Amino acid sequence: MEWKMVAALLAAYGLLKETRPSETFITSFLTGPDKNFTSEQVNQEIYPVSTYSMLALLVVIFLVTDWLRYKPIIVLQSVSAVATYSIIAWGQGVPLMQFMEVLYGLMWAADVAYFTYMYAKVDRAHYGTVSATARVGYLLGRFSSGVLSQLAVSLNFMSLLGLQFVTIGTAAVSTVFALALPTVSTSFYFHRKATTEPQAAEPKPSLAAVVRLLWADFRDAFRQRAVIKWSVWWALAVGGYMMVASYCQILWKDTLDGNKKEATMWNGAVEAVYTLLGAGAVWLTTRKTDYSAWGDALIGMWSLASGGIMILAAVSRSMAVQYAVHIVFGTTYHAAVTVASSEVAKRVREDAHALVFGFNTLGAYVLQTVLTVAVAGEGGLELNIREQFVVYGCYFLVIGAAFLAVALFGLLSRCRGTRKMDVPAV
Repeated sequence: MEWKMVAALLAAYGLLKETRPSETFITSFLTGPDKNFTSEQVNQEIYPVSTYSMLALLVVIFLVTDWLRYKPIIVLQSVSAVATYSIIAWGQGVPLMQFMEVLYGLMWAADVAYFTYMYAKVDRAHYGTVSATARVGYLLGRFSSGVLSQLAVSLNFMSLLGLQFVTIGTAAVSTVFALALPTVSTSFYFHRKATTEPQAAEPKPSLAAVVRLLWADFRDAFRQRAVIKWSVWWALAVGGYMMVASYCQILWKDTLDGNKKEATMWNGAVEAVYTLLGAGAVWLTTRKTDYSAWGDALIGMWSLASGGIMILAAVSRSMAVQYAVHIVFGTTYHAAVTVASSEVAKRVREDAHALVFGFNTLGAYVLQTVLTVAVAGEGGLELNIREQFVVYGCYFLVIGAAFLAVALFGLLSRCRGTRKMDVPAV
């Protein structure tokens, strides 16, 4: 019965940690009367810091998570969330906001503990149920954030500062659930299960032994072409998505500022709608489908379509168009990434899942950092927000063209192979 308690606690923690109603209007709060930052400061001096922080912390967090056996990092994530949103609510000045972004990066990097804790704690027979339950809590949290924030803004019963206090409160309560999680006695590398006694842990291996285990799992996973292909696309897609998700509110604010006919922002409603649609799209991907033959073409076409609508969002002056683009992009992204994740997962050993997805996440953060430095951060091109979205659109167009070329090459190879088989023997 312990696995059911773990599933319930993870779902509750996921719901609370994702209930951050202040997030959907964070740009409006930072550039509003409470903080008075300019859009350029937010775009080029504040937001990029979290990208650099996530990249720097991810590798350390991954190894420390395994060494400390997950739960302490989950607690650290909730504590860093409380600190992050407290600074947003009460802090002033760019340097303090940059420090806040470091904590925000830590909060996101620590997600690796949340998503791998279940695999170390529960029996493999319950992986699917526990994972699905945790995902439901996660999505319900995002949905409730969108609904609450939109009602607060539309009905004017709570200020944007008030939403910050709600977020601090849910983060504080999530700490209680993090502390209530059962401790883990084993982990994948530093505290491996003994082969003779299933409930016991092997003697703690040396760092050199852990490195050898990591390298062996990495080599076994990435010697497969399919794993390399889906992992490369996953990292490219996630890196691009994080850029879009990080800077979309600045684009929306720019559009709203230039369009006096549309005075209401619907950020929360958009978040709620695309969370629900994304959950439905993810559910559809659970149907058994063979993506080995047509997967390249599907993700290639998705990438091309995403690039096209990103450019549409960049040139459009309509809030309705930009919101629609965000919903379509977010919904289809979650479905496509779920397919890529499942294609990778079914080709690697279960013990190597955390390593492979950790490495892919690192790749996504590297790409996000490169994009941030190139187009948004100080010292780069420092493009305005619309020019940035044109770059993101071109980024996805290039990805789409590359994967469609791979699909075409595969199709031609299969056709040549079929013709050779049909040639009669002399």
